[in-house]
Amino acid sequence: MKKRTPKIRRTTLLLQKKARSLERLIPGCRKVSFPKLLEEAGDYISALEMQVPAMAGLANLQIGSPPKTLSSSS
Repeated sequence: MKKRTPKIRRTTLLLQKKARSLERLIPGCRKVSFPKLLEEAGDYISALEMQVPAMAGLANLQIGSPPKTLSSSS
């Protein structure tokens, strides 16, 4: 087994802590491998990005205002 320098050990512990935090944020990603966690996080972000315009459209229907596009922010 290779010995790790204190800096590598700290970096590894920090990365593990951040990975555990990410596991709690992504549904269904408890105890998955790190590469799978990153893949699932990307997929989850994409899904959330698609939901934002849909939810904004529904909200605009409720209040009766015309829909705004992201590119027309003034």
